[in-house]
Amino acid sequence: MEVPVISLKDLNEEKPGDEMAKMDQAMKEWECFQLIDHGVPGDAIDAFAEALKVAFKAESKTKATKESTRKGVYDNKGVPLLVLKPGYNAQGVAVFGIHNTDEEPPEDPEPADWVEQMLLPCLPNVGDPTSNWPENPLGVREKIQNYVMEMQRLAEKLLRCLAVNAGLKPETFIDAYGGSDAAAMMMVINMMPAVPAGVTTLTAPRHRDINGLNILLVVDGREGFQVMRNGKWCSVNCVHPHALLINTGDLMEVVSNGRYKSLLHRGLNCGEARLSVAAAYSPNRFKVIGPVRDLIDEKNPRLYKEGSHADFQAACKIKGVTCSEYFGI
Repeated sequence: MEVPVISLKDLNEEKPGDEMAKMDQAMKEWECFQLIDHGVPGDAIDAFAEALKVAFKAESKTKATKESTRKGVYDNKGVPLLVLKPGYNAQGVAVFGIHNTDEEPPEDPEPADWVEQMLLPCLPNVGDPTSNWPENPLGVREKIQNYVMEMQRLAEKLLRCLAVNAGLKPETFIDAYGGSDAAAMMMVINMMPAVPAGVTTLTAPRHRDINGLNILLVVDGREGFQVMRNGKWCSVNCVHPHALLINTGDLMEVVSNGRYKSLLHRGLNCGEARLSVAAAYSPNRFKVIGPVRDLIDEKNPRLYKEGSHADFQAACKIKGVTCSEYFGI
């Protein structure tokens, strides 16, 4: 079983064709797909990835954790905007532990010092988000900014396609996110060191993303991302080093009234060092989230109530509340 592959150049929300239908089927059966022909130049991706590798090394030398002490780009309730930390993440993400390759990693692993992570605020453009980005190597901020612009372009294109496949006007989901100028993007960058031969590491326990739309780049196409399908874990084999993995998260499930499910997935590493970059595109954090009204009728009753995006994020991170617990009717 292979995760479906979709070509962006063949997606046309104005004149839906075979690729749009293939994308719709992929979301129904897999809740994710690989995206190729996306228009982000391969050499730009490579330069961006190399700059991030150098940035991690520079941060590691100082062993510094840059807390969100600068005057706020966002009211993030004290959550660090740029962090570099080993082991357990309080949000349940990026936990590493060593296991034999023939053993199934535990669902609730113990913390271990096997991860470095950066959280970079990208959108909306309030204040100066770049002030919280790494400064070294020279030019890394420009490369990040260019990548952010490409990810927003892709996210909006995909949201238009998802809307049309749901029988809505193309801009419906973009508007539900608050519009192009208000939608939020957080970049989550994980540097996963190489592991000894014969062992594997659990880089992220099973979870669902609490964002809207996730665009994942696994640098060099290294294996490790697994999705749950029909009760079994399936590894995603990248069809190209520059392919992007697209999946929907909790907020997209709410906005679409359950049409687009939040993907259950996890991360493993069993070889060389692995760098992944997730661009999490979500509704504005101050927006009230709920199902699009045009997706609710007698045959499709409302599955979720409305709720505050900011309060939901806080409930997830502080109390461990799930999407269904917060938004469920």
